[in-house]
Amino acid sequence: MLTVRKGAYNPGTTQSFTTTTSCAVSSTVSSTCSIIRVAVNQDTWVLVGTGLTTSSFTVTSNIANNNAFLIPAGGVEFFVATPGQTMVAFAANSSTGPITITELA
Repeated sequence: MLTVRKGAYNPGTTQSFTTTTSCAVSSTVSSTCSIIRVAVNQDTWVLVGTGLTTSSFTVTSNIANNNAFLIPAGGVEFFVATPGQTMVAFAANSSTGPITITELA
């Protein structure tokens, strides 16, 4: 799906977490969120989707899991979100640190 936007993003709720090497999951985005911004300070495995749980993946199985991908340290990624349904599962690759997930409309 191609999403084209004109103008600035309207930032909404930001969820902040500290990653561990175990999978954690964010809350579901609001019903007005159409894009999310994910920012990390350390190499972090991320999976964006619906119906995610803390058993969505493990760090040791990420290479075999084509849905999870690595955001490198200092990385920022933007994703199209399904309003009221999208969530983010994440785990530190090795070192732990902060991850923020910001809703944009």
